Amino acid sequence: MTDDALEMPAYGVSLDELTRREMTAGLWVEFEFKDRLARHNMPFEKLLVKVEEGYRGFNLIRYTAEAGYSGRCFYLQLNDDKTMSEFANTLKNI
Repeated sequence: MTDDALEMPAYGVSLDELTRREMTAGLWVEFEFKDRLARHNMPFEKLLVKVEEGYRGFNLIRYTAEAGYSGRCFYLQLNDDKTMSEFANTLKNI
């Protein structure tokens, strides 16, 4: 799904309290990493994604122990012929 995706900074930022409230509805997936990683000088221990069928891009919301889900995000714009639909269906069937 993310092959040849265009990575860019997200337009907004995540606020921990609001993000946790949003996580109570919809389909979400969280990726937890063994070690703290960083991309473009933005550290994270987990990445959170809201999975929306048909969407052609998504925010990667960073989590750190110090700030929770607060801070700048990444955005991935998928290739023109790709959407999140197949990924959403896979998650629903788990």
